[in-house]
Amino acid sequence: SVGGWDAPHPDPAVPLEAWWAALTSWDESAERAGLRGGFDGLDWDLEGNDDRSSPRSRFSAAGLRLVADLSARAKASGRFVSLAPPQSYLDASTDEFSLSLALPARCWHAEFAYAGRNAYAALLALAPPDTFDFVSLQLYESWSRAGCMLSRHRLPLGAYLALLVGEMRRGWRVGFDREPSLGLRNRSVAVPADRLLLGLANGWAGEGGKALFLPPAEVGRAWAALPVRPRGLMFWDIADE
Repeated sequence: SVGGWDAPHPDPAVPLEAWWAALTSWDESAERAGLRGGFDGLDWDLEGNDDRSSPRSRFSAAGLRLVADLSARAKASGRFVSLAPPQSYLDASTDEFSLSLALPARCWHAEFAYAGRNAYAALLALAPPDTFDFVSLQLYESWSRAGCMLSRHRLPLGAYLALLVGEMRRGWRVGFDREPSLGLRNRSVAVPADRLLLGLANGWAGEGGKALFLPPAEVGRAWAALPVRPRGLMFWDIADE
């Protein structure tokens, strides 16, 4: 997994071939150390930074192109490639787009100024079709849209999950022309249900806080009633089990 909060983003000043050589060397060293077959693939978990003025609080167009190209190379080599965006970084409820990761939350708590606007949608648009094997959508992002719809708007969990899965698999139009440096025309992106994982928090989130926590029994009932189920669920994180 590459990234995490406050972590550096891949540097596009380093050529693609150099990045691929480094990743290949790392993979081969892991196999020599006893990891049979090396790593299964790449998971991109690129996020923002506590310092809103940091370069890491924004993606660059060249950086996103590098990630898309590395993803395509990894996929072509037979590896798995996945994305783990906070919900605001891949938000099917809006056509808004920005490379900034330091924007106010949309649905509620606008004082939280560490949200994105569909930046990961650019990866879906830049990479060849079917590059990404699955997308783990972080519904536990601080003051996420999921939390807003469930807590502020009082939508039942089953109804919201059905709405979310439907939005993602049908696709939504994204206004890429808001960032001319990216060179993408406005277009639709989608995440098929069989490639979508819903990212949930476990006990660390508690109840009623800024990170959405859903009791397992409630999730089980909602899951059983879904008309179209996603690929599965993802939890963050195993250390807090």
